[in-house]
Amino acid sequence: MSLLELSNEILLQIFSYDFLRRCDLHDTILTCRRLYDIGLPFLYRDVCISARPNHVIPGKLITNVDQFFKTSALYPAHLSFIRTAELYWETNCPGRTNRLFDLLSRFSLLRTASITSAYSGSSTRQLLRHAAAFKKPTTLRHIKLVASPHAYASISAQDIARLFFSIPNLETFTLEDFDPRVLEGDDFTYPSTNLTKLEFLKSTSLPRGSLLTSLLMYHPALKTLIWTVDTTDTFLSWSSASVDQALSPLKPHLTDLRLTLKGCLNLNQNRMRKKDDQLDYSGFAMLKNLEIHERLTFTQNELRKRPRDPYVWKYNRADLYQRLPASLETLTIRFDPGSYILKNKLSEKTENYSWILALANCKASYLQRLSKVSLIERVDWEYQDRDVRSHPRHVAAQEWEYPLEVLKVFRKASIALTVVLRPPEQGLKRQNLIMDELFTSDSD
Repeated sequence: MSLLELSNEILLQIFSYDFLRRCDLHDTILTCRRLYDIGLPFLYRDVCISARPNHVIPGKLITNVDQFFKTSALYPAHLSFIRTAELYWETNCPGRTNRLFDLLSRFSLLRTASITSAYSGSSTRQLLRHAAAFKKPTTLRHIKLVASPHAYASISAQDIARLFFSIPNLETFTLEDFDPRVLEGDDFTYPSTNLTKLEFLKSTSLPRGSLLTSLLMYHPALKTLIWTVDTTDTFLSWSSASVDQALSPLKPHLTDLRLTLKGCLNLNQNRMRKKDDQLDYSGFAMLKNLEIHERLTFTQNELRKRPRDPYVWKYNRADLYQRLPASLETLTIRFDPGSYILKNKLSEKTENYSWILALANCKASYLQRLSKVSLIERVDWEYQDRDVRSHPRHVAAQEWEYPLEVLKVFRKASIALTVVLRPPEQGLKRQNLIMDELFTSDSD
């Protein structure tokens, strides 16, 4: 069957597939007038505009800003086809910046905008002010801001707040490479928004600070908060009280919370406290989905082994269910490789997995809506020396061999349990032997 024999509805469905490359779509719509009229809006649906010459991003077709200016002048009607715009801005020319945002205001059907700035200091601040000042399309729903980490030192909380408070119908706002030092300074007042999803990706710290609390209190419709910490610092100082205070405005209405760590090897707290200093999520009234890191979940985040130390704390896992909200439906806890929480790989001793049984045993009295529990140990890379070179070995995760008691309790409670662990040491050695044999055969 020829492509032209298909109906317009089927052609629209074909052109809407994401796997269709823009170059192939461009060649297809040039074959006849009918395909041109149907496929042209999809050709201009997603645009990537960069101020850097010869900018290359894998999987994306980058348009130079000067070429974009020329094309928009020749075909101004094509601007109305744009749904997603990604801006990679590395120039400090006010004239070009003003012209670009003037064109953005003519994207009448724009839904998603992403701004990546390589500026540092005041230049990034000026870019944010341009972004906040230009006339946004009423269809704009999602916006993402990516700035270099050192650029946040000159950005105030008002600069960020002014950006998304200037978009009345905004639903999702994303900040990447975020530095909480931005949220320092004077307080501010803005009207409430309709924001439903807020993302802080690759942050350098956990949520904290009174200004973050002020920032979050203006979003009564917010349902999802995603906060990922990705830092090269070995130690990350934090306090559960400051995190709890920062998230307090969201407790009445938040339904999805994700707090994850990556790259940080240790969380610093005051070790001299006998008081439990871990996060308590029971105050969230409507929380349904919780994804959390082990070090933000249990009583003690690091096992100390010092002789004659009166402050040697151990992990307290038995009270986990008491820290969870009664409205919870899905619980996901992510563990570091070789975690002490999963010590002995949940051996056959009941005391090693009694805290897991408690999640199912308390369903009738407390966690009545809980339907899924996932405990996932992160898979890392193993390095084995061979001659003078080191070869990375990917450790395959395996599902826990559930004891019969665990299966019965969770089946009775109608809770789907998934526990994914690294293989034991014998399994690792066996994997390494297999990899050695494969490496030897490949070398031969």
